[in-house]
Amino acid sequence: MGVIARQSFKDSLVRYAGVGIGAISTLFIFPLALREIGLIRFLISTALLFMPFASFSSTNLGIRFFPSFRDKERNNNGFLGLLIVFSTLSFLLFTLVVFLFKGAILKVYSGKEDLFLNHLFYFLPICFLLIQINVLTSYTSNFQRIVVPTIANDFLHKITLPILILLFYFQHLSIIELIWGVILTHVANLLVLVAYLAYLGEFSLKLDFKYLNRQLISQMSNYGFFSLLGSLGGIFATQIDVFMVGSLLDTELTGTFSILLFVASTISVPKRAMDGVTSPLVAQAWKSNDLNKIDDLYKKTSTNLFLVGSFLLALIWLNFPDLTHITPNGEKLLAGKYVILLIGGGLIVDMITSINGFIINFSPFYKFGFYSIIILGILNIVLNFLLIPVLGINGAALATFLSLIIYNAFKVGYVKIKFGLSPFTSKIPVIIMGVAIMSLIGMISPVLNNPFLGIGLRSTLMVLFFGIYTLSLAISPDLNDFVINKLPKGWIKKK
Repeated sequence: MGVIARQSFKDSLVRYAGVGIGAISTLFIFPLALREIGLIRFLISTALLFMPFASFSSTNLGIRFFPSFRDKERNNNGFLGLLIVFSTLSFLLFTLVVFLFKGAILKVYSGKEDLFLNHLFYFLPICFLLIQINVLTSYTSNFQRIVVPTIANDFLHKITLPILILLFYFQHLSIIELIWGVILTHVANLLVLVAYLAYLGEFSLKLDFKYLNRQLISQMSNYGFFSLLGSLGGIFATQIDVFMVGSLLDTELTGTFSILLFVASTISVPKRAMDGVTSPLVAQAWKSNDLNKIDDLYKKTSTNLFLVGSFLLALIWLNFPDLTHITPNGEKLLAGKYVILLIGGGLIVDMITSINGFIINFSPFYKFGFYSIIILGILNIVLNFLLIPVLGINGAALATFLSLIIYNAFKVGYVKIKFGLSPFTSKIPVIIMGVAIMSLIGMISPVLNNPFLGIGLRSTLMVLFFGIYTLSLAISPDLNDFVINKLPKGWIKKK
């Protein structure tokens, strides 16, 4: 099992353990305070929305230019210190702009409820902390170390947020204390990453301005500018939904949408894990102009991600009605079930198209990716404005679904035309057939009065079929290699 599959598998296990904790919180705790969790989700989404602008895309610089700075003996020529100083100065400039336009911002939201207006600007400290967390996380990924950052970034928040919500629900915390609890969780997250980099011997704030020459500064500034535009466009195209729902609808619907979004987004956990491992490898492959390596990564990640993602979407979709019978405010969640299908479908498209974004953004032709994603980001904003007033939270999900399809179609076409690379293999139709049969099995499984038993029986039948189907046809060599020693010889086909 290669380093990509091994690290991605470990990272996915950690993430799914976090998903398990998050699922309990999302289904049984967060519905107790839909308005408050809606506010928290809005603040975090707003921070994420403006993070690329506030940091001038420092996280992308941290991966793209690390090969140019890499020198263990010289603390990588002060690259980490440079990223932290640069991102901090960018954030201070962004904060100044926000406060200059504070009155205009409040006027835009003047019709919103007091809960929203009184706490709107708490997104700023969250934004700063997320910038530094992402700088350190991306920097750590250059050493193919992603598991510990994943634990810090996922587990910590999934443990503390439900505790904070419960303390608020039982009136042990005020809303202000709840928000500060979220902020302090991000502080703890940042400290864990600092400690881990120090443990690896890679944490150094030493600056080495002598290493910076005019050509390198010009390249980084140019890339940073277009990366900023591309990152903003990417968020507008794929992640603006919670911000738009919070801006156009009430906080309770924002809370409902954020819960449904969490359920749907669990299918993309393997992609987030794999991205952390593959992005530095793509950057290094471009540095050595190794198109064969990039092509192999492109196809392998596409097959593996589509296999896992389509399986998970079918499993979640068919079990969701039973799931809502055992959650508080389950009827409100069930009413928005198509959010899961639409968001999940868009994420499947994003998974099957694999690492096309990295291929473009780390190539000499990175500007195309940034131009196209800006256009698509604007399209998503327009779609949200048109669809949310008519379809509510389903409109936000539909806007994201359409944006992801168009966005990835652009990228796949460009990579094919420019580099002659495609993510699709003959295994894709085989996976589709397997998922279709598995879904049929789930739909015709016996209907039981007990939702726990219904979920258990349906899931068992679906998992057994798809596991045997996938392993016997050797659809994913990485998966077969991982389990080949766990069963008697001859049971698993090795390709």
